[in-house]
Amino acid sequence: MLSTLIQKYGDDFSWEATELAFFLQEVNRECGRAHPLYDRVRGVVARCNANDDVLFALEGGYAIVHLTYMDNNAVRFPAFKEFSDINAVLKHIEEQFVSEYI
Repeated sequence: MLSTLIQKYGDDFSWEATELAFFLQEVNRECGRAHPLYDRVRGVVARCNANDDVLFALEGGYAIVHLTYMDNNAVRFPAFKEFSDINAVLKHIEEQFVSEYI
């Protein structure tokens, strides 16, 4: 999925595919019952090595979550952006990468 962007931008590209269970445990720990992502995350897809963003598969879509690595977050944390399909995710990741790093 990210392979096209990795090939296009090379070693400078900051996202990589991952399935580390640690990130799934962390997002579930951080998203309390009042958070919009509570009990919706189904798996880990990728992470950004430049910040604390992680791409998760949801039931019916995807979300990029900016993990806080803190307990007792306010309802609006962790911040996230939700997407309906993978093409929208890839477009967002590329636009963000180009605007911030190129």
